[in-house]
Amino acid sequence: MVWHNVAELHRDYARAFEGSDVVPSPDLVAEVSDFTVEAGRNATARLLQLPDPPSAIFAGGSNLALGAMAEAKARGLRVPQDLAIVGYTDSPLASLVDPALTVVEVPARQIGLQAMHVLSELIQGKRPRRRRTVLATKLIVRDSCGSHPLG
Repeated sequence: MVWHNVAELHRDYARAFEGSDVVPSPDLVAEVSDFTVEAGRNATARLLQLPDPPSAIFAGGSNLALGAMAEAKARGLRVPQDLAIVGYTDSPLASLVDPALTVVEVPARQIGLQAMHVLSELIQGKRPRRRRTVLATKLIVRDSCGSHPLG
């Protein structure tokens, strides 16, 4: 099983600009080595030090997004008024922080079931067939992106 998620996110980032006059900047993509709150803080610090820092961040995990929120607040920025933040994957903390974190919810249970099916085939000595499975995601709009009524 190959997880193409990060590569697909990079490709989708570039695709989002197709047909517009905006050229996507590789400077606005902050790579992280893990998906911790601290990694989110560090990546956000790098982005906010750019000469033209972003006005919005899409973080590849809710812990990264929570770290982005913490770093923004530590720098005196208001979320979402000064910096909008959206996380990828929901977590119990996402709705408890202030402002509540907007997230793209992924079907973790279905992903786990798919992985277990492939693992079961391997355990049985079968060679898993190559397949591409696309699972639906859901945008949960909360306060951190500025599109949801505050307060």
